[in-house]
Amino acid sequence: MKAKDVYKTVSSRLQDLSEPRRWPWDAPSGDADPSLQVFLNNALLNIALHRPDSTAKSDIKTLVQGHMQTLDSDDLSLLECVRYMDEDEKPIRAVTRVERSEMDAYLVDWYSDNGENDGIWNWAYDRMTNPFIYWVYPGAKKDAKLEMVVSKRPIKVEGPEDDLEISELFKSALDAWVLFEVMASDTSDANWQKASQYLQSFGQILGVKMEIDMSFPVRVRNSEGAKMLMGAE
Repeated sequence: MKAKDVYKTVSSRLQDLSEPRRWPWDAPSGDADPSLQVFLNNALLNIALHRPDSTAKSDIKTLVQGHMQTLDSDDLSLLECVRYMDEDEKPIRAVTRVERSEMDAYLVDWYSDNGENDGIWNWAYDRMTNPFIYWVYPGAKKDAKLEMVVSKRPIKVEGPEDDLEISELFKSALDAWVLFEVMASDTSDANWQKASQYLQSFGQILGVKMEIDMSFPVRVRNSEGAKMLMGAE
């Protein structure tokens, strides 16, 4: 699926297929005006945030010595730690998830080992506390490895021919979010009722509950972030 597949659907619903379009498909570097490219990048990020499985990738991570570990800069969240592996990436054993609060309560000195052990048995993670930090027990030796499943940050779209790093199953959600931003923008296409309907449709497709404050428009000027006028449960 390419970016232009979303653009065609959205432009068709807006009756905006003829050049010059009211809503251009490209956003040249430094362009301050909103475009469908900006909205599509916002859609990809919002889908990944609400449905981390949409950008899930299996990866082998090399750990630092100790208990506290940090996700890579292109990771949004940790979904699962699968196996502890040796230096040659040969699987040693499965690792089990635990709650850090339980470790703190029943093994209060678990932070004290120095990483000299027979490998990792457990992992702990709380996305709501800090989505970029996770913990391992016993503390990892330097260069220890874990096979993990992480939710990756979507690769930004830079042109209509770009491939989207997301399943076609989420195509309708992409369409709905882009149309939501168009209808919620401070332009001639603004329509608060339709914007709300598209946002609700986005949530229904993803299986999350969406809410929107329709008292003022979205004024998106770059792909670094849509105004987050909604919440999810």
